[in-house]
Amino acid sequence: MSSHDGKAHRRTLPRAVEDIRLTYTSDESWWYDQNSELDSWSVSADVWDLEAEERVSHVGSFHFVRIDPYEMHDVFDLLDGFDGDLGVVASAIIDPATNDYRDEIDNFAEPGAGSATLILNTAVLEPEWRGFGLGVILAGRAIKRLGVGCRTAVCFPAPLDGAKGQQRSQAINAIGAAWQRLGFEHFRDGTYVLDLGTITFGENLDALTKKAEQLPQPALDDQFQGVPAEGVGVGGQASGSTSGCVNRTGLPSDRA
Repeated sequence: MSSHDGKAHRRTLPRAVEDIRLTYTSDESWWYDQNSELDSWSVSADVWDLEAEERVSHVGSFHFVRIDPYEMHDVFDLLDGFDGDLGVVASAIIDPATNDYRDEIDNFAEPGAGSATLILNTAVLEPEWRGFGLGVILAGRAIKRLGVGCRTAVCFPAPLDGAKGQQRSQAINAIGAAWQRLGFEHFRDGTYVLDLGTITFGENLDALTKKAEQLPQPALDDQFQGVPAEGVGVGGQASGSTSGCVNRTGLPSDRA
């Protein structure tokens, strides 16, 4: 454990983890066609006052897309047109000659769990929530929910803060190590794959969740002092919030 991790475990969480709620949203047009629009999901993690049923503050945001090359005509063009980094993911897992999964993916995920893939596009934690390991846990909970019928989950860890050279390489290694705790393995070209067809993912998520529940948590009377419900803006973003130094898969490079 690094010295930074040690400091994280001595800190008190901003709010009790049991007060965090995930909200899932997806937009679909009247003329929705999976060959022209992605199955896109936004997940907002927020602290709620469960008694008043009010959202108190924002914890983080996650964005996913689901693809199935067996039901889509041109996965690569659709992903690349939506986001350049999704195009990188597509080129890593999809064979452009066949519009099917690359054969090597069979070494990371056994066929039979489903034909779809869930791609974690971005994940961003608010600064006060970084350093506790919650980004991976919250993303894992969303993957468990949205990954039903999926063979794999995929992510492309990369910093969003403009880091270059050795600093960027170190950030990517740290980010990749964070996702490996959930069960992701490096596949190719910086892309990581998580097998959703085994019990390992669930076991890893349960173990990480238990660790988070053992972190120091604020006293009940202190949790909502000075935090107005109106401090949360449209879409679950806290007013005046900033993504700060985060990476493509949403975690600060040294604060998973």
